Amino acid sequence: MMERNRIITEARLAISAKNKLKENFNMAAEKIATETKSTITSINSQMDTAIKGKVRKSLEARFRICYSSMMKFNKVVQNKWNKVRLLFLSFL
Repeated sequence: MMERNRIITEARLAISAKNKLKENFNMAAEKIATETKSTITSINSQMDTAIKGKVRKSLEARFRICYSSMMKFNKVVQNKWNKVRLLFLSFL
């Protein structure tokens, strides 16, 4: 009977130690998961910002090229229009 009580007591201690280990593991796993999620969210935000910045710079560069080309075209058209206007006025 005494042997049985000793075995039951040791079993309870072993079960208690096992439950404590599981609890510690679950807490550590939850902490790691939370930190990992936070890190991934931060990296995702940084990448999103970097991509948006890169796209914006690319669009701004293309806009400058288009604007420059449009201004050159306007000068050419204005010069041609002035010549046509002078020619027309010479006929009057």
